[in-house]
Amino acid sequence: MAQSTITVPFYTRRIDPTGSILTDFSDVNSWYNAFVLSFHERMDRGLEFLANYTLSKTVDGGQVPGVFGTFDGTDTPLDPYNRKLEYALSDLDQRHRFVRNLVWIPPYAKNLSNKVAKNIFDGLSFRPS
Repeated sequence: MAQSTITVPFYTRRIDPTGSILTDFSDVNSWYNAFVLSFHERMDRGLEFLANYTLSKTVDGGQVPGVFGTFDGTDTPLDPYNRKLEYALSDLDQRHRFVRNLVWIPPYAKNLSNKVAKNIFDGLSFRPS
């Protein structure tokens, strides 16, 4: 079994002998920065192409991981006098995201003479998943 070591601060201040005092306050701060690149090409014959790329970074502090989450969980900081040490990548951080869409709307449906076929196929679009 591998062993790991963590360093915790040593306080020279007097520690209250009564034990822990629980407080309930909002301490979550989040920062989200992103760069978005979008490409949209409307082509002939009813084809359309759309591509989006997002590069982002999400950092927060005071976040509580797990089932209960930030609003129902309990956060126990390593150093209660320096909460800035708790800032790290968010659980929701997703660095790279690429989304593409291809849509084909058959143009021939507008020229159909059969009214039933025109009502069925006019406006019909195909989108591969």
